[in-house]
Amino acid sequence: MHTPSSKYLTLAALIVTATPVLTAQNPKPLPFNLPQAKPGVVALAASAKPGAGSQASALKGQYALSLRGASVGGTSPSRETTAVGSIVADGRGHITSGVLDSNSAGMAGETPVTGSYTLNADGTGTVTLNITSSNVETFTLFVSQEGGKVKSATLLESDSKAGASGSLVRQTVSGGPEGSFNFRLTGETFETSGTPNAVAVGGTVDISQGLAQGIVSFFVGDAGHDTAFVIPPVALQATLTTPDQTGRFLFTFNFTPDGGSATQVQFVGYVVDSTHFNLLPVGPPSAFLPILIGSAVQ
Repeated sequence: MHTPSSKYLTLAALIVTATPVLTAQNPKPLPFNLPQAKPGVVALAASAKPGAGSQASALKGQYALSLRGASVGGTSPSRETTAVGSIVADGRGHITSGVLDSNSAGMAGETPVTGSYTLNADGTGTVTLNITSSNVETFTLFVSQEGGKVKSATLLESDSKAGASGSLVRQTVSGGPEGSFNFRLTGETFETSGTPNAVAVGGTVDISQGLAQGIVSFFVGDAGHDTAFVIPPVALQATLTTPDQTGRFLFTFNFTPDGGSATQVQFVGYVVDSTHFNLLPVGPPSAFLPILIGSAVQ
């Protein structure tokens, strides 16, 4: 039986300490900003049928955003790209405000965004996110409506920068998470050479007034030995900050793997509603902090 190396045991335990909280100061582009999009691709994504925008009023309000994919081009073996955030649509084709957090080889912190969108009668449209003056991301939009309002939508990146897809879900931010949640995260290790390894995290947590306790387990692949292993469930304790108006909060996990050192991992969360929030690690990915994205539900 193969015994995993200490490096991969460390990876599985996600051993990081004193992870800095990234702020909106000097924001960097999202990880999807790699080669410039081909003009033909952008033109195709942005072209609209007659009557484009005729349903723009159906997309109005605050929406939680989640994206996952793989970057196009570049030299890093780690291509995983992830982002979570919140945007506000005005019902007239404008994204008036928003914020994104991303986790990838091109890590960006808390980054403000604006943008625009179109929505056609057939439920398709486009979304353009202006992340910085030099970083604009374009997506094809597919929506489902309820009572003439968009409750949720699928996003597909259409600018040739990344093969990313994700979702928009109508947000209801009325406070921090409370109660019992199960959570999951998936992704891969960050590597500067060699093959990234698959990583998955799962567990349950009970949250009350900003404090939490629960159980967490880890799966980590070991591509170098063509195998994988699981760290059995261990107890965790956590603290949560109060969400701001975008639903954004910080979720700090503390746990000690069997035979390991006390470990602290910090995530950024976005409240979707009282039963659901999205999760993403805070801090640039490293040899000890994988690229991950996930969610928690009741």
